[in-house]
Amino acid sequence: MGLRQGCPLSPYLFILCADILSRDLQRVSDARVLRRVVADYCAASGQRVNFHKSAVHFSPSTESRVRQEIRGILQIPQQEETLTYLGVPITGRRLRVAECSYLVQRVESRLEGWRAASLSMMERLTLIRSVLGSMPVYLMANTVVPKTTLLRVERLLRCFLWGSYGGGHGVHLVAWEHVCRPTSEGSLGVQSLLERCELFIARHAAQFLLEPHGLWSQVMAARYGRGGSEAARRARRVSFMWREIGRYLPTVSANTRWLIGDGRSIDVTADPWVDTVPLRCWPTMIDAEAVEGLRVFDLLAPGESAWEDARLCQLFGGCLAERIRSLPVPGCGGLMSGFGAPLAGPVSVWETSLMLSCRSMSRGRTTLGSGGLGFTRGRHSSYGRWHGTASRREQC
Repeated sequence: MGLRQGCPLSPYLFILCADILSRDLQRVSDARVLRRVVADYCAASGQRVNFHKSAVHFSPSTESRVRQEIRGILQIPQQEETLTYLGVPITGRRLRVAECSYLVQRVESRLEGWRAASLSMMERLTLIRSVLGSMPVYLMANTVVPKTTLLRVERLLRCFLWGSYGGGHGVHLVAWEHVCRPTSEGSLGVQSLLERCELFIARHAAQFLLEPHGLWSQVMAARYGRGGSEAARRARRVSFMWREIGRYLPTVSANTRWLIGDGRSIDVTADPWVDTVPLRCWPTMIDAEAVEGLRVFDLLAPGESAWEDARLCQLFGGCLAERIRSLPVPGCGGLMSGFGAPLAGPVSVWETSLMLSCRSMSRGRTTLGSGGLGFTRGRHSSYGRWHGTASRREQC
């Protein structure tokens, strides 16, 4: 089994394989061996290599003569700047603004097609949330998009929302920060691209911590270790992507707790297992000497798969004991970690957003007019009046 096209791990696996091949491809004879391996694979599998979509990348220290010989043997052109793989620009450095300009052009082309149509503000809002706002998502999920590019796209969205795109005279009644708040807070529920970009980076940090046995997590741990942001800053020759991920490792780690397996390896006071904060940090009266060195497994009734109620009340008191009794009883499962509640499947963007944001975000589709907006046709300034603002024309 392999990775599907469009899988978020595809670019990382591509970079990993390219790094291994570049380390082995040090002599011209190695290029001939690689050529024979590719030919044998094609003969055995019946597949063919598309050399028009292939490229070879050389380090700056490679001599021109060696480059020409390797290109002649492999019959593959040289990668000049950036290679696009599955729609994602791949390079050995941080992406530049010019390399992501096509994203801005795609949004502009959509807006040019809708410019001739007479759209109400409610219709423009629907297009922003369902079409325009989702166009950069695939690129943001696979790499770090320059902030300047995201700001340009958000500027186009703002102008289109308020009717000022393409020479219009729309008035921006409300700040963009208020527009990007969820509908549960009475706003429009447009997701900020800058926040979504940070969210995807934090998702990789959560995947690194919560899925330590995954292929990507094992490769990153072997290369950079299990340290947090401090280790990422102190290490030499650290990729920019790992530096970005390292910024969110402390936040993700602080919002995770142990999901109880057999309970033998979880310290009662030192490990977060009741909540994301260890019990020794709680403002509660606990007999520190009585629980010192205890494991969660020790809180079970002897010979039974149930909590020992009398001991829980004696050690933790009635309120905390009741909360512990609501947790699953330790069984024979392995130890794992997750966000405040048990996770089902891989780390999702929704779970990461709940962890990063203090406010609750609106899940799924939202309905216009909820939260007291009163958004109706012919009354485009009602949202501005709800926020205490109005256009100058209405004030007169």
